[in-house]
Amino acid sequence: GQCYLCSELEACRSMHTPSLADSACDWFHSLAVAEDELTRAALDIARVETRISIVVCLFAFFCRALFSVLPVGVQRLQLLCMNPLVGVPHHLADGVLQDLKVRARAGEVFSTNAVTASLVDYHLGIGKRTASRGLAPVLSLFPLKVFRNSLGMPWTGRSSQKLLLGNPPMVILHTSLWWQFLEMLTTATQDTFPLEYVNQALGWDYDREADVARTLESRSVLYLPDHPYKNSFNDFYAMGLPAFVPNAGFLARFWVRMHHPESNEVYDGWFDRRLSRHRLHPDSGRRLASGVKVVRSTGAAPERAADAPGGAPEP
Repeated sequence: GQCYLCSELEACRSMHTPSLADSACDWFHSLAVAEDELTRAALDIARVETRISIVVCLFAFFCRALFSVLPVGVQRLQLLCMNPLVGVPHHLADGVLQDLKVRARAGEVFSTNAVTASLVDYHLGIGKRTASRGLAPVLSLFPLKVFRNSLGMPWTGRSSQKLLLGNPPMVILHTSLWWQFLEMLTTATQDTFPLEYVNQALGWDYDREADVARTLESRSVLYLPDHPYKNSFNDFYAMGLPAFVPNAGFLARFWVRMHHPESNEVYDGWFDRRLSRHRLHPDSGRRLASGVKVVRSTGAAPERAADAPGGAPEP
């Protein structure tokens, strides 16, 4: 399967094998996909890829269908980057979470960031007071090619006054607070260290050495994301480029001020209000001494706000 990111990257395009799973990007951003459509796509992949030993899958809803049709000997690995219930219709949330919990307990589920790890524990009924490392341990993924390319290039921005604006998405550019922040930053530094703002080039691809070299012309990067996790931060980190990042308090105030440029509604991002709030019962998926399997679950809000990720109301 592929999404818009793959179509923009030459390496991904060259390795892509067309299949019915190419609709995965649409499924990921929708709550209307039918199970039989996922099953047909999963069977299509199993038909084409007959000599595989391990599968890494990202979309929990589709992964459930794909893993169910793969041969027993294929190693399955789930990697979650966002909310585990993204794209999952409400009436199917329980089944998807039950399947995810079984695989998580088998050590087959990982996340790319601490926010997703907390969301997984929350939806799977794991309280933060009882979780040790969580059911979806965090894997930090850094691009090796970007790191190697940067090692062979001089950091020409070491003594410059260029501040790279780290690829702010359209939703941030349509937020007045962003421009107010830049104006405040300019005023605070103009007498002692006047800054030259640099926008990230259109069509950038850090697989290209020229784009890495252009980025290293800046003294640092101002990284202000619209989501808790973005791959671009790992790119900047791999280059060794100093980064200014916001703290949690700033983001908590900033994100609620962002509005969708088309609808002008508050931009929810990962915490899309359409997503299911379904949460498994803490005992779900375990067998009691009597041999009765507990499958209770609840979609209600937790009794205490501290039970939700980050001590805030449920996402």
